[in-house]
Amino acid sequence: MFRIILVMIIIPACYKWGNWRNWKEYYPTMLYYIIGDLSYNVLFHDKMLWEFRKMISHTFSDYFDAFFIAPFAIIIFLTHFPVKLSKTLLYTFFWACLFTLVEFLSYVLGYIIYANGWNIFWSFGIYYFLFLLLRVHYHKPLLTWPISLGLAVATLVIFKVPLTSI
Repeated sequence: MFRIILVMIIIPACYKWGNWRNWKEYYPTMLYYIIGDLSYNVLFHDKMLWEFRKMISHTFSDYFDAFFIAPFAIIIFLTHFPVKLSKTLLYTFFWACLFTLVEFLSYVLGYIIYANGWNIFWSFGIYYFLFLLLRVHYHKPLLTWPISLGLAVATLVIFKVPLTSI
């Protein structure tokens, strides 16, 4: 139910504050996000760091987020992205905090569990990098792929995911 409520909030918010009419402009960045999200499920399938609960299955919940929540959030995020570097860092911090808060509520309500050394602080860091990379992807898509690959490899190493599980 929590994810349904999020959708009921994010879609009208996107309609009000997002550049809804120009969604095609943001579409490649939405796909970048979805590919990254689905890659997590493949790379960490046997050693999940977090897992959704209470909504049919982790995979269903994750796909639900990737296709019905994230694209609308990305439109809002990119629509209002500031130009000045100092404002960029604060804006990204705000979005990382917002997503961390939503995740924290999910955790408290039992919709997400952490495993294998993952916690809310790691999530905040990932969100911060994610939002920075979304902006980079929006302007320079090819630059984000090696950075994303590096972050994925670093995460695999930090959390000791054996190559046999990939």
